Order: sequence, then C-alpha cells, then structure tokens
Amino acid sequence: MISWLRKKISYLFIKEDPKAHAFDSFYRELFQSRCYQEIARELQGHPHPPYNLSTPQAYKEVEKLLKESIASAQNFDLLDWGCGSAPLLGLLELKGVSYLGVDFSAVVLDFARKKFPTAQFLKHHQNFGLPQKKSFHTVLAIDSLYPHRPSETLHASLSRALRYSQKELIILQNIYRGEAELPQFPQWERNIVDLTADFKDLIASWQEALQRPEVISDSEKYPLLWGTISQEMAKHQRSLNAERNDALPQKNLFKRYLIHYSRKLN
Repeated sequence: MISWLRKKISYLFIKEDPKAHAFDSFYRELFQSRCYQEIARELQGHPHPPYNLSTPQAYKEVEKLLKESIASAQNFDLLDWGCGSAPLLGLLELKGVSYLGVDFSAVVLDFARKKFPTAQFLKHHQNFGLPQKKSFHTVLAIDSLYPHRPSETLHASLSRALRYSQKELIILQNIYRGEAELPQFPQWERNIVDLTADFKDLIASWQEALQRPEVISDSEKYPLLWGTISQEMAKHQRSLNAERNDALPQKNLFKRYLIHYSRKLN
C-alpha cells in the first residue's frame, strides 16, 4: 500500500507538475510572439493564437457538429477536454450553452478567461478525470486524448472520456495504426472524417514558414516556442513519410481523423 501510494504521489507531483510548468513557459512565449500569432492566423485561420494543429477545414467540421448538436438539444453543455486557449469559443455562438474548459496550464487558462469572461474554466489535468462527478451532453477533445500511462491503450483513453458524455464525443486525433486502431463501443455509433491530406498540407506550410527570416530572428527571442514547433513539425513529417512508404507494415499507417461517437437511441 505504501509503495503504491508513493508511486502515485511521484507520478502526480514529480512528473505532472514539471510538464505543466513547461507548458506555461511555452505559452508565455507564444502569447508574447507577434510573429507566431501572425503566422498561426495565416496558416490556420485562428481568431486568436492557440497552439494546436487544427486546420481551417478541421474547425469547420467540428463547428458543424457542435452547431447541429446545440440546435437539437434542449439543454446543451460542453466539456472542452484540454481546451488550451478555447479557440472554438471564437467560432461558436454559445448563448444559452454551458461551457467548461479544462486544461492543466495556468497561463493558457488566464488568457482564455480574459478572452471569454462568461465561460467556465478549470485548472486540472484531464488525464485524471474531473474532480467532480458530472456528465455533459458533448465532450470535445482536440489533440488532448493522451494515455494515462505509457501502457494505456486508445480504447482505455476513449472509455475514460466517454464516461463524461451523455450524447456524444468529438475527437480530433492523430492515429498511427489506421482505422483498425479505433475501437467500437456497443452503445455508441462511430463516424470518421479523414483529414490526413489537409493535415499534410498544413505541416508543409509550417515547415516552409519556419525558414522565413522573421521566424529565424524571432526564435532568438523565443527559443522554447520555435524550438518546440520545429520538433513537432519534424515529428509529424516523419509520420506522414511513413504513411507513404508501402514497404512499412500496417502498424505504421498514420492518419489524422475527426471521430464522432454518438450514443445510440434505445
């Protein structure tokens, strides 16, 4: 028992806190860099600078799903799981909608609260669930459905997120083993939109942007921001190159999917 508790405390406070602090430092540079904000708007069409790799087409698909749900629901509440700076709130008309954004970065949540003062935000690590027991009409997870531990499967991550959903779960996620990796759940219907080609174009555009003189100059002032983005783009390009290599086994098949789980009617 003592050994288990020691491991739990170590995982929560030694591993997670530095990660949150690293994200805080990253976001401080992001919000200060005018160069990043201009390029993010140019390439991704964001109304304000979040950090994610959602293309304009991906946002349109997510926006369409959410607006259809809002129109058909009598009481609509939304859990934005790993909300970052809550970019979707800049696209949606959320009158009469209850919104809760959850993220573990205090810096990004301070930005979101100032931008959207009527919305609710909670500083909490989404991998450990929510501190209160509550379910939501819709759960949204954009690049935030990460394993609780290295050995956790995608099935387990999805199951944890579905526990908080009454009607639907909307996920934008990189999938590394193709559609076969995505689990089916008996009580849920699953629909997939393949955004891999759109994602491939975005990565190419970002890699071109990283070579611009203004970015090279800005990286001297904000090394964490641009160094992280450079590493991320290189990692995604390697994944996309693996997808194009027919000699690689099926397990290396990379896809960028928008996945919509909706609860089946009884």
